[in-house]
Amino acid sequence: MFLLAVPWTARPVAAGPEVLREAYAPTPWDNSFENVYVNQEVAQSFVARTDFLLTHLELFVFDQPNSGSDILQLFVANDSGNHPGSVIGSSAQQGVRNWTWVAFGFYPWVSLTAGQRYWIVAADSEPRPKGYEWATNQPGGYTNGETQWYDANTGSWVSTGADLFFRVYGVSGPSLALVMEPNLAPVDPGATVPLDVYFNNSGNEPAATARIEMSLEAGLVYQGDDAANEGGVQVAPLTWSFNGVAVGPHHMTVWTVVDSGRSYYDGQTLHGRAYLNYTDSAGQLQATTSDSATVTVVVPVIRAGATAVPLHVLPGDAFNFTVSFFNVGSGVARSLWLNASVSANLAVVGDDAAMSGAVVLGPRSWRFDNVSGLAYVFNVTVRADSAAQPGDRLQFRMDLAYTDGAGHPFGSLSERSEATIHGPSILVAAATDKATPRPGDVFHVVLYLNNTGDDTASRLWLNATLPAWATLEDSQPIAGTLSGGFLRYVVQNATPGPFAITLRLRVFADAPPSVSVDVGATLDVANATGTRLRSSSALASARVLTPRFALVFGASVTTVSPGQTVDFTLGWNNTGNEAAARVWLNFTLPAKTLLVNSSIPWATTNGTTYAWIFDGVSPGVRQFGIRIEGTARLVDGDSLVARLDLDYERSDGPLFAAGSSTASFTATVPGAPGGLEVILLWIAVLTALFLLFLLLGYMDVLPHRRSSIDDVFLLHNSGILICHYSTTLRPDVDSDIASGMLMAVRNFVADALRSKNGSLQELKYGDYRIRMVHGQHSILVVFTRGSHTKGLEARMKDVLGTIESAFESVLESWSGRTDEFKGVEEHLLRLVQI
Repeated sequence: MFLLAVPWTARPVAAGPEVLREAYAPTPWDNSFENVYVNQEVAQSFVARTDFLLTHLELFVFDQPNSGSDILQLFVANDSGNHPGSVIGSSAQQGVRNWTWVAFGFYPWVSLTAGQRYWIVAADSEPRPKGYEWATNQPGGYTNGETQWYDANTGSWVSTGADLFFRVYGVSGPSLALVMEPNLAPVDPGATVPLDVYFNNSGNEPAATARIEMSLEAGLVYQGDDAANEGGVQVAPLTWSFNGVAVGPHHMTVWTVVDSGRSYYDGQTLHGRAYLNYTDSAGQLQATTSDSATVTVVVPVIRAGATAVPLHVLPGDAFNFTVSFFNVGSGVARSLWLNASVSANLAVVGDDAAMSGAVVLGPRSWRFDNVSGLAYVFNVTVRADSAAQPGDRLQFRMDLAYTDGAGHPFGSLSERSEATIHGPSILVAAATDKATPRPGDVFHVVLYLNNTGDDTASRLWLNATLPAWATLEDSQPIAGTLSGGFLRYVVQNATPGPFAITLRLRVFADAPPSVSVDVGATLDVANATGTRLRSSSALASARVLTPRFALVFGASVTTVSPGQTVDFTLGWNNTGNEAAARVWLNFTLPAKTLLVNSSIPWATTNGTTYAWIFDGVSPGVRQFGIRIEGTARLVDGDSLVARLDLDYERSDGPLFAAGSSTASFTATVPGAPGGLEVILLWIAVLTALFLLFLLLGYMDVLPHRRSSIDDVFLLHNSGILICHYSTTLRPDVDSDIASGMLMAVRNFVADALRSKNGSLQELKYGDYRIRMVHGQHSILVVFTRGSHTKGLEARMKDVLGTIESAFESVLESWSGRTDEFKGVEEHLLRLVQI
C-alpha cells in the first residue's frame, strides 16, 4: 500500500529546539501489542496541537527473531475519512530483539498543521510471526487518536479500540538549507560558469534575515549575480543579505569565468563554496549550512612524433617522414598549427596532410581544427641531396602550437627525427661524470662512437686532447697510444651499434681554481670502400673547483719599545671558486710582548699562540685587527718575529695548510743599553709610585680604610688585565695613576716572576709592598700599605683558588672578553675587607 521508506540518518537541527510534541506512553503497560507483518499494516492517529516540523518519532516495538535483517517501514499520512490517506513522510529502521523505543527520523522534515489529524503507519515485509510487535494498551486511554489495522482481504481499515505507544518530536520556525550546483561540470579555460545557489526554507515560518557568503578558488573569477531577484543586496564582495525569507524555494545564480590567463592541468578542479547564516523571527541565529560547487577544467594534451621511412636511403632518394600526433587530454584543442623544417641536405616535395583533415597553410605548414582524442597521421615526402655522402644525417623537425577549447593559446612542443645516407654513420660525443672536480680527484670521460648507420666503417681514427692539469690513469676497453698531450686510437671494422671508450683521469694536487680540465675529441671515419667521410668533434668540459688562500698579514711599525703598542692586520683572501668548510688562523706572539686587544674574540690560546676559527669561508677577503705591547724585558737591539699560519678544511673533508707569513721587529730601548739599566728603571718606577702614594696620603686625598690593601689586580697568564679593584683611586679622576700602576704590574709579572709559578713574590720599599701570587691560569697582585698584613699570603692564595674554581671553564679558553667574569669583583672585595 505504501512506498519503501529510507532508513533514518541524523541531520543537524536548523530551526528552533526539538521538543516532544505528542505522545502516548502510559505506565503501567498491560503487555498487549499489535502484530506488524506482511500484509498486516498497523496505524495510530494523533492530532497536531500546534504548527510544527516533524523531525523524528519513536515507537515502542519488539523485533521478532529471524534469519537476517528486518527493516521496519514507517509512514506519516494525512487523514482520509478517519483512516490513513496520502503519505507525507517516510522512514525506516532496524529494530532490536527486545522491547525498546526505536527512533525514526524524517528529512526533509514534515510540516504539520495545528488541529489536523495524522496517522503513523507501520509496515513490514516478514511473514508472521517474524515481523514486529508494537506495544499497546487494551483498551487505550489516548483521547486524540485511535489504532487501526489494515485488512488485506477486504481492503479496509479496522478499528481495534486500543492505542499504540508512540512519541512525536518536532521543531518550529524557519529551516533553511543551502545547496550549490554544479558538481564536477567539465569546462574549458575562459568559459562562463554559472554557480546555482539554492536556499530553500522548508520550515513553517519565514526567516527574519539570511546572509550568504561565497569564496571562489583561484581560477574562478566573479562576473555577476541575480540575487536581487530574491530581494538580495550585495553588502560586500561575494556576500549577500536577504530579509524576510518566506517558506518555500529560493534560488540565485552567481556567474563566474574560468581565468584563461592561468595554466591548468587536465582534470584540475576549481571550487566555489558558500555559507548560509539566518535568524528566526526573534532574531536568534540558527545553524549554519554550507555547500560547494565544483567544475573540472578540461584541456588538451598533445603528444607527437615523426619517423623516417626507411631509416637509411641513397643520395637523391625520395622517402617519407611519417608524422603523427594525438590528444590524450579531456579537452578539445580548437586549433593546432604544425610547421616542418628540414636540414640543408633535404628538400620537401609534398605531403598528404589534407587527408587527415589539415588545412594547408604552406608547403611546410598546416592547421588542424577541433583536435579531439583521435590519432592524426600523415606523410611528408622529402628528397635527399644527390651530393650527400654515406653517413650524412638527414634531419626533420616539426613544431606544434595549439589552443584550448576556447581558442586561447595553451601549449607547444617540438619533435625531431632523422634518416641517414646508406653507410656507416658515426659522430663522436663526449661526456664527463664530474664537471667540477677538485685537486686530486679522479674523474671519467666517456667518448661515444655509436654507429647509427646501416653499414660497417672499415676504420676509425680518434684523437683525444688531454688536459694540462690532469694525468691519464687508464683507458678502457682499449688503451690507445699516448704521445705528449694526445691519446690516439685506431679502430677497425666498426659495425652498426654502440661503442664507447672510457678515460680515467686525476686532477693535479696543485691545480689552481677554475682551471680547465677539458677533454676534446676528433673523429675521422672511412666507409667499407675506404672513402673518408666527414669528420666530427666533441668536448667534455670540466673546471677545477677548490678554495685557494693568500695570507693577509701586516704590522703598523717595524720597531717596538717597552710599553709601545703595535697594530697588526690579520686575514686572508680566498681567491678560489669554492667556500672552505673551516679555516684556522694561528698568530704567534713575538718574544717579550703581550697581546692586549683583538677586534674579534679568539677561540683558544696558550699565552703565546692565539687561534681563531671560522666556518663557511666564501671566496673573497676577510681581515681583522689585533694589538700587542712591548714589555720591559725588551733589550735594545732584540730581533723579534711574529708569525701567522692558516690551515683550512675543504668542503669534501680534506685538510690543507695554506702557508705562513712572518713580520720582523727590532727592539729599541732609548738610554738603557744593558740589563742594569732595566733594573734601575724598575726601581725608579716603583719608587715614583711609592712617593705618589705617600704624597696623596699626606694630602688626605685618598679615603682611609681599615684595610691595609689599596689596589688589587687580577691578570690572565697572558698578561691581559681581567679586573682591577681599588680602595683609593677614582676612575674618573685618577685614570693616569691607574694606567701607570697597571704598566708596573705587567712589567713586574712579565720580567721578574714569569717562571716562578705558585710562590708568593713581593717587592718591598718602606711601608709599601707589591705582592703577587700565581695560579694555574691567572695572577693576583696587590698593593699594600703599612705592616698590618699578617696572613696575607694565605688569604691571597685562598681568594685566587676560589676565583679559578668559579671561572675554570672561562680561564681555560678565555677569548679576552672581560664580561665573561661577571661577579669576580665580589671575590676581590672579600680579600680587601678581611
